[in-house]
Amino acid sequence: MTRILVNTWRRQGQVFGPVVRDMFGAEVAYAHVVQASGAVPFLVPRPHVGVGAEEVLDGFDGLLLIGGEDLAAEVSGALPETVGANADPDRDRWEIALLTAALESGVPVLAICRGMQLLNVAFGGTLHGHMTGESPEHPPVPDELAGALGFRHRVDVAAHSRVHRAIGAAAIETNSLHHQAVDRLGDGLIVTGRASDGVVEALEPTTSTWCVGVQWHPELMADDVHQRALVNAFVDTCRARRARTPHDLPRRSPTPRTERAS
Repeated sequence: MTRILVNTWRRQGQVFGPVVRDMFGAEVAYAHVVQASGAVPFLVPRPHVGVGAEEVLDGFDGLLLIGGEDLAAEVSGALPETVGANADPDRDRWEIALLTAALESGVPVLAICRGMQLLNVAFGGTLHGHMTGESPEHPPVPDELAGALGFRHRVDVAAHSRVHRAIGAAAIETNSLHHQAVDRLGDGLIVTGRASDGVVEALEPTTSTWCVGVQWHPELMADDVHQRALVNAFVDTCRARRARTPHDLPRRSPTPRTERAS
């Protein structure tokens, strides 16, 4: 059984009338695409203080970093006035530690939307706090659900990259459901996908560990052959790692920078 650790967000909501529930969770689409690829997703919240990322990651074959809230200004370098009210620097730092542990131990990583932005910040990069509305490729996200989920724009994919090998195409149509974006690229990362307006749409570290960050949401385009292929490539890599004997596991990869450069 291939086990994928999926990080979670924390929200409060009303259930059964006025009762407010404090909940950890993730959108069901993430679980569905992992299951469709033959793996089992496990939703894992941030642990209590004193529990290390390596301990939490132990026993998992892959790490899926999901989308969600903005990264906090003090972590991402974005202007504070552009960052949403639900940003949580403690969550950001925990997930950077989780990502670092995965790369050091050779655990494959697929980082989606916010996850790709976190990947950039983990390697010392910074983010634009708000960039939607600046080009036709990245308009403001519509309030109406069908419009938000139906918008597509082109992304050109770098040859010989992991994402290119996964999807088998030099250009694909993707959705756009974000307002933060990569500003300064982190050290040790390469851009492997861009929109025509220059926005970074895919990132990969120059480590031996399989790691791909995409700005779009493949889990919301599960009927697209290229998006399914990307998730399948991730899960197949996780499955192959699990099948190897311990002495064949990868050596430690270079550690990303866990503090933003000034």
